[in-house]
Amino acid sequence: MKKSLIFLSILFLQIQVFPQKTVKNLLPSHAEALIKFRSTHPDHNFLSELSMDSERLADMKKNKILNPYYLVGDFNQDKIQDFALILGRKGRPKFDNPEEAEARAEDQNLSVVVFNGIGRNKYKAALVEKVEAPLFCFLGLSTGKKPRLYFALWGSDSDSFVLTPVGKSYIPEATDFDT
Repeated sequence: MKKSLIFLSILFLQIQVFPQKTVKNLLPSHAEALIKFRSTHPDHNFLSELSMDSERLADMKKNKILNPYYLVGDFNQDKIQDFALILGRKGRPKFDNPEEAEARAEDQNLSVVVFNGIGRNKYKAALVEKVEAPLFCFLGLSTGKKPRLYFALWGSDSDSFVLTPVGKSYIPEATDFDT
């Protein structure tokens, strides 16, 4: 019996830190919502965390960011589970001048997509926020009385924003995590 518990504990720990390699690694109802979303947004693609530099990904995981492009929580405080994803978008970012293009050479076309829970394991896209950012970005949930979903770059405050729920959607608001 003791050996069985140890084996199950080891198996459970391995499952918890399994990377988000494909849509199949999402919860089934989340995968279904993403597939439905992509049927009307074919320029958006699932972004595997293995796209990220392995050293940065390992550093994030050491700091408890286990799935940087996928987060589950009650973002709009309606007592129904929601989820959010960072998805890739086709094409390369376009910049106003060569200096900006050089400074942001690592940027990719991405989108933060928030799916609100609308009932028993059903979800609806509530926000599609297009961003140009490097792949070392992640989703997080702030601490406090009313936690807020946020998008941030690992090791930087630039391009970070909080998503404040308003009605059935969200308003992205620039933030400075130092204040």
